[in-house]
Amino acid sequence: MGSMISQITELSSDTDNDTVRHTLDSVPKGVDNPYSVFKHWVKDEIIDFHALVEAISQKDILQGMKNKSESKKRSSQSELDKLNAGKKTFRSLFKSASQKATQITTLTQTIAQCGIDIENYEKAIVLVEMYLG
Repeated sequence: MGSMISQITELSSDTDNDTVRHTLDSVPKGVDNPYSVFKHWVKDEIIDFHALVEAISQKDILQGMKNKSESKKRSSQSELDKLNAGKKTFRSLFKSASQKATQITTLTQTIAQCGIDIENYEKAIVLVEMYLG
C-alpha cells in the first residue's frame, strides 16, 4: 500500500500522460479484494460443515448396521441353542437330522461372521468419532 501512495505522489510531478495512465492502471492490480478472500473462506467453511454432517450420518448408519448384526447374532444364537438342546422350532420342525446338522453348522458360521462384523463396525464407529471429536 505504501508503494501505491508513492506512485500516486510521483504522478503529480510527472507530466507524461502515458506514464500517468500506466501507473493508474497498475494500481488496482496491486490491491486484493477482501470480499473475494472472504468468499473463499466461507466456501471452505461450508464444505467442512457438509463433511461434518456426512460423518455424523455415516456414524448413524454404521450404528444401525451394528445393531442389526447384534440382533441377527442373538436370534441365531437362540436358534442354535434350541437346536443343540433338541427342542423343536418352526424352522426345524420338518427337517431331517442331516438338515439339522447343516443348519447348526450354518448358524455357527453366521454367529461367527456376525461377531466379526460387530467388531469391524465398532472400529469404524470409533474412527468416525475420532474424526468428529
